[in-house]
Amino acid sequence: MITVPSWEVLGKVLSPRRLEILARVLALKPKSISALARSLDRDFKNVHGDVVFLADLGLIELKAEGRRRTLVPIARYAGIEVDLGAAA
Repeated sequence: MITVPSWEVLGKVLSPRRLEILARVLALKPKSISALARSLDRDFKNVHGDVVFLADLGLIELKAEGRRRTLVPIARYAGIEVDLGAAA
């Protein structure tokens, strides 16, 4: 579960491009971040940054595989539940 203080913060955390990454990781099960970037027709560096951000949130697992230790993005969810925390 992700808890955020406002809809504005939620929009920044789960931007349309990050939501697209989450959907693509779940649907395609890409073998690398590079393959994911190609499937999205986006720059590797930008996708890598978003994937690392999503991994830090716990939504994606990054598993090093193969001799070159390629990072494989793995979905850690079947759906997303968001709690819009009340402000104190």
